[in-house]
Amino acid sequence: MGGYVFLLLILLLWVLPYVFFGFAMVSMPLLFFNAIFIFLIFPLNGPLFYKVLLAGFGNLVGLVWEYFLAYLVANTLHYFGNVFGGLYFMVIPFLELVWIVSMWALGLSILASKRKTREVNGL
Repeated sequence: MGGYVFLLLILLLWVLPYVFFGFAMVSMPLLFFNAIFIFLIFPLNGPLFYKVLLAGFGNLVGLVWEYFLAYLVANTLHYFGNVFGGLYFMVIPFLELVWIVSMWALGLSILASKRKTREVNGL
């Protein structure tokens, strides 16, 4: 099930906009986040509503992070020149992992707290 959702997500957000408009709507880190989230969070026990809500919130945070990082890199390249290009190439994977790991951990903690609440209430 998760594989089908991931392929549908790639088709809707990456392939179709590129075919019709000439650009992709999402970047590789967002696809990486969605793959991690779908394959590692969705199989866990917990309400589907919270999983979908957390995935949507993670995508929103990822888009904001991508735009912030793009503006930061553009301004840094403008002021410091191409010297920053090599440093950017080495640092960007770690900067991307900041929001990916944070959203994944948030999803795990929310699902664990919902499970604990259900156990305490006897459901």
